[in-house]
This record gives sequence, structure tokens and C-alpha cells, in this order.
Amino acid sequence: MKNPVSNFSPQFHFSAHPWASLALSLPLLFPSFVSARVFEVRPDSRIDVVYLTAKDCIYCKSWRYMRVGDWARFSETKIAQSVNLVTVDKGTLRNEIKRDDYAPEHRNLYDAAPKFGNTLPAWWVLLDGKPVMRALGENRWKEKIEPVLENLVRTKLKGGGPMEYAASVPPKPTSVPSNVEDVENVPYLSGNGKDSYRRWLNARVPRAFALSPDGVFYWWGGGGTPVQKALDGCNANAVDRPCVIYASDREVIFKID
Repeated sequence: MKNPVSNFSPQFHFSAHPWASLALSLPLLFPSFVSARVFEVRPDSRIDVVYLTAKDCIYCKSWRYMRVGDWARFSETKIAQSVNLVTVDKGTLRNEIKRDDYAPEHRNLYDAAPKFGNTLPAWWVLLDGKPVMRALGENRWKEKIEPVLENLVRTKLKGGGPMEYAASVPPKPTSVPSNVEDVENVPYLSGNGKDSYRRWLNARVPRAFALSPDGVFYWWGGGGTPVQKALDGCNANAVDRPCVIYASDREVIFKID
């Protein structure tokens, strides 16, 4: 996930998921989480993982290079032998993702989701060059990406055929903290999301923190219209589900439906 630009005023932070406006604008690529898509896998299909990273992304380095990281573990499996890893490096976390960061053959991904990649690490899964799904956040690889890759590769090795993909629905939180400073129990956030929430707690008011069930988040503090800024920023990175405001100023306003 992206680090907030803490030296700017007002302060803001890119998060790790949802943008309802984006999901709604791309109904074919990213339908709502209640629907499923069917992909036709051929025996000669190419399966790519487009990995978005930056040189100063600590969580990216952990995923890609640590001996106990998810990629090191996955690369030892038979499934990985049928998967091609394509790296997109945007230089630094402070940079917005740009179309030219992608190789020419993958710039359609930027066109489909121009904000995706502002939060890292992030991945696209492609089947014969076409998007199957995408996810971001350090905990999403094992939870979301690997099961899809396993299904694609197994279908391919069996001679091909249809593969259905439906986005999983994360469980709803059973309770919501009443104390805005209760970081550990903020729903949906992974480790770097909680780190970002701690930074938001130090931001000046007015401030707001938005998040999504997919783990995406975005915060704004120090001036302007923080609620709208946080929602707009969060939903710009949304994958399957829209963002909501979790906390505003010094109060938790998130409600369980």
C-alpha cells in the first residue's frame, strides 16, 4: 500500500482498494461481487501475473524477494511453472501509476483502471492477455490470486475448458470499535492499512478515513472536504466493492448493515 504524503498540506493517503465509480464504469471487466464470469481456457493458453511494484515498497520486497515470502513459496509449486510473472515498476510509492509504466501490450490495463497501482503491491491476472481479476494489498496474494491461478492452470493442464470466477464476499465484521484510536480492530485492513490508519490519527482535523471490504483505503486530513476526498480517493482504487467512511475527525461512524 502506498505511504501517505505526510509533508503536504492537506494530508492524504492512498489506500488499498475499492472505488465504486470505477467498478460501475467497467461492468464487463469487473462486475459486481454477486455475479460470476466464465473464461474459456485452452491447452495452449498463456497465464500472466502482472505485478505492480516500486523500489521503496517494503511489502512488495517482502512478497517478491524474501525466502519465506509468498512468491518464493508459490514459485516452488507445479502451478507456478505455467504462470508468467510480468513486473511493472513505477519507481517510487510517491509516484502516481502512469500508462507508460506498463509495457505497450499491457497498457489496456491502465486504460481500464488508471488508478489501480497507486496502492501496492498489486496484481492483475491475465488469460491470453485479457483480465480475469485484480487485487492489491500484501495479504491478497494467497487469499485471492493463488486460488484463481490454481483453477486456471488445472483447467489448462486437463486439456482446457470453461473456468468460472466469482469474487469472494468477505465476512462482515461482528462489531465496530467505539474508540477511534482502536487500530487493531478496524475492519478489513491488513498490516500496512493499519499503519496508515495510525498516521491518519496524527493528521489534523477535519479529517476522514475511508475503506472497503476489499481492503482498499484512503484518508484525507488537514483541510478541504475530507469526507468527499477520502471517498473519491478510495473509490478510485476500488476493485469489486465501494468504499464507505469509517471514521471522521475523532469519531467512528462506520455501521454494520
